[in-house]
Amino acid sequence: ARDTLYCGTDVGFVYRFTPSTSELRLIAKRDGIGFSGFALSRTLGCLWATASSPATNDTLYSIDLRTGTIIPVGRTGFFVATNSICRAPDGGLLAVVANSLVRIDTLTGEGTFVAHIALEGLCAIAAGARITTAGETSLRQPHAFDLGQHSPNPFNPTTVLNYQLPVFIDVKLAI
Repeated sequence: ARDTLYCGTDVGFVYRFTPSTSELRLIAKRDGIGFSGFALSRTLGCLWATASSPATNDTLYSIDLRTGTIIPVGRTGFFVATNSICRAPDGGLLAVVANSLVRIDTLTGEGTFVAHIALEGLCAIAAGARITTAGETSLRQPHAFDLGQHSPNPFNPTTVLNYQLPVFIDVKLAI
């Protein structure tokens, strides 16, 4: 169903949650695993899962949604926590591993480095169609401070101020 969510706990419980009815149903359990990420595979009828527990932190699991069976698929090979996984636009699995984007093989669990993401504290990702926001020109880190022209001009009662920062800092704009 479209309004079905899957939830995992840090003690190995996996639940199916239906927001429209508030039904929460235990569907699987495996001791010793703290789940850190899920990605749904509708075609296979399973959830791909990653764990945050020290002994299993780089293991990919398959959870059968019909039987609740949790099977370890394999290890990524990075030996650090796989913080988050998601379905890639091509149907594969992507993961965050130590501030890096990694592709995970669903047959072996093996991880392949894709790119480093220079974002301190990165812990979750999602993939999908790219949506361009108003005023967006680039996703690259700018090289200089820039405060652009507000729009619309003149404004009443609101306006949009575009600015760029070459570093991650707190900003206060006063008008």
